[in-house]
Amino acid sequence: MADRNFQMKARTETGWDNLFPATKMEQIEGLALILSNLEAIAKGASRAKAFDTITALDAWLAVPANTVDLQVGDNLYVRDVDVPDYWWDGTQKRQLATEKVVLALASAAADGLMSKGDYAKLASIAENANNYTAPTTASQAQAEAGTATTVLSWTPQRVAQAVRGGILTGLSTAASTVITATDTVLSAFGKLQAQITERLSKSGDTMTGTLKLKQTAASVEAPLKIPASSATVAPSNLENGDIWVDNTSVQARINGTTRALYHAGNASTAALTTATQTEAETSASTVTTVRAWTPQRISQAIAAQAKAAVPTITAGNTAPANPKAGDIWFDYTNA
Repeated sequence: MADRNFQMKARTETGWDNLFPATKMEQIEGLALILSNLEAIAKGASRAKAFDTITALDAWLAVPANTVDLQVGDNLYVRDVDVPDYWWDGTQKRQLATEKVVLALASAAADGLMSKGDYAKLASIAENANNYTAPTTASQAQAEAGTATTVLSWTPQRVAQAVRGGILTGLSTAASTVITATDTVLSAFGKLQAQITERLSKSGDTMTGTLKLKQTAASVEAPLKIPASSATVAPSNLENGDIWVDNTSVQARINGTTRALYHAGNASTAALTTATQTEAETSASTVTTVRAWTPQRISQAIAAQAKAAVPTITAGNTAPANPKAGDIWFDYTNA
């Protein structure tokens, strides 16, 4: 068989490039390697390197040591989106005729590369991690008892049953203080119950402490109101300390006896507070109208009564005009 010449060509975007000059087959050095690289390309076994810019790619290719390991068909990608990607033909880069590969990171809106952080998260997911089985739904008994320690599924109905049916274990009504933001629901319930228990009953109750009424100003309602009876009738079950109002006066039960603190037969309230006993009325001791007394008038009344009880003592040369038995008097010479 006669020797034959052949020409190897490579397809480019503009046509075909001659890879080797026409020569005898037996004189082509490295033909086996070239064929092996072509086979790898055909099988999709080509390798790739990525660069940020074409300038960075060219700078890297300018270093001979970097191109030693490059194989024909290795892809040289550029991350810039407005420039083409390339492949290595054995001596220089060639523009790829295929669609440019996007090397940007993937996002919610676009496909792309995976970051190393996302890869680490994905790699940490255990096998069958998405093989999830929902737990059993809690029963009404479990919801109301509140003692189950296993994980259960809950429906709104079960949650409501747990709230309504749960018992108040540990409830304490010892404190009736004000509820604060730091109280638990259980402690708040305890305080509320204590406050309700300590309230005076409208139907009757006993004070365990002192009842203090507020001070009132002019034109303000009285701090204590006792309804008046329409008749002069005392309560049927009287005890010492009882106070009531009938249609004539304020009544009080004192030491087993009903006493009127004020009644219609006496002077008006105004008379008691403004008509003060005069000195003449005090000395005479004959006025029967109720009057207000001062300490001075009381002292004068006592002195007047004491003076009236002492026998008359006179001094002079004559006896009193109307001497009575028991009168004592003095003249200048005799007793």
